[in-house]
Amino acid sequence: MEGMKLLTVEEVTGLLRMSRDTVYRLAGGGQLPGRKIGRTWRFPADELERWLRERPNGGPGALRGCSSLDARQPGS
Repeated sequence: MEGMKLLTVEEVTGLLRMSRDTVYRLAGGGQLPGRKIGRTWRFPADELERWLRERPNGGPGALRGCSSLDARQPGS
C-alpha cells in the first residue's frame, strides 16, 4: 500500500455523494473497494476510480481533479 493514495470514509462520502452508512455497507459487503486498517476503513483512490469506470454513471478520470485526491500525499 506504500505510495498509494488512501481516502477516508468522509472523503469517499463526499466524492461519491453517498451517506456514511451506505459507504460502510458497500465496503463491508465487498461491493466498494476498501480495506479495514485497524478500526478504520481506507479506500485506495486508484481502485475507486476503476470501480467508478465500471459503473454506468462513472467514466475515465471520474475522480481526477478532485481536490481531496490531489491534496493526499502518497502513503497517507
